[in-house]
Amino acid sequence: MVAGSVGPYGAYLADGSEYRGDYSLSGEEFLEFHRPRIAALVDAGADVLACETLPSLPEAAALLTLIKEYDVEAWLSFTLRDGGHISDGTPLAQVAALVAEQPLAAAIGVNCVPLELVSPALRALGKVTGMPLIAYPNAGERYDPVSKTWGPAAGSGRPRQQTTRWTCGGNINLA
Repeated sequence: MVAGSVGPYGAYLADGSEYRGDYSLSGEEFLEFHRPRIAALVDAGADVLACETLPSLPEAAALLTLIKEYDVEAWLSFTLRDGGHISDGTPLAQVAALVAEQPLAAAIGVNCVPLELVSPALRALGKVTGMPLIAYPNAGERYDPVSKTWGPAAGSGRPRQQTTRWTCGGNINLA
């Protein structure tokens, strides 16, 4: 299978706003931005779309409209403000409810987030949805949007130490 990556509008801005969610477009503007990118991926034969690093509910809503329009499965993964909210402040429960309404949404999760936020976010999502959950966090580093570089983040541990907690055999309680 080939997954086509659909990044957020904030990545286009190249100012780190995909980690903050502090940009605002209308629903139509989000559709206009993402439509040609999704069309290109679908036309190229992508089997599934990876709508990732999403910081805002309105952007996710636009992408859900487009996956329906193009009749293509997708997963949606979000950046986080904390373990219970995406970057724009929307509660994960509200995000999960919106994503679950679209039958072509195959999974939901988090990415490009600090390691310490993954378990709380997966617990929050697992409480409100039966969808498969996805996590691909940062490698224990923090992004500096000014220098556009990654550097050490205090106390985040290493990915290998954390991942066993997120697997089916791990000790994270998603119920």
